[in-house]
Amino acid sequence: MTIEKLLQKYQSNQSDDANDHDVVEDQGAYGIFRAPRERALMLELRKKDSTVLAIPYALIEQITFSPADGITLYTCGHEIRITGRNLNSATGPKIGLLNGLCRHRIAWIQEYSRAAAAEPNTPATQIDAITL
Repeated sequence: MTIEKLLQKYQSNQSDDANDHDVVEDQGAYGIFRAPRERALMLELRKKDSTVLAIPYALIEQITFSPADGITLYTCGHEIRITGRNLNSATGPKIGLLNGLCRHRIAWIQEYSRAAAAEPNTPATQIDAITL
């Protein structure tokens, strides 16, 4: 093997692959890694006003869930509250949002638009608000 091939092999970054976006499955309100062994390094929180906050999973100290209050992430003295519907339910064989957060498999969470949130009887997870 030539030096050029060795350099190309070890210097190429596989995460720059064009098909990399396919490893995260879009669930509407959140993106989850398809492969059970894949883990996210950071959690991206997307708000309706296009504000995005990314927090490292390593800094999440505690996650609590209450049907009335939603999911609360405690990180470095801050509380991030995620409110909505079906936050702890899994649809079919897939894992739900809460379980995915505990397993570091959720890549991003986004607030729904008014039109999507207006659908009352959908079993899908719906994020009404992310409060920072």
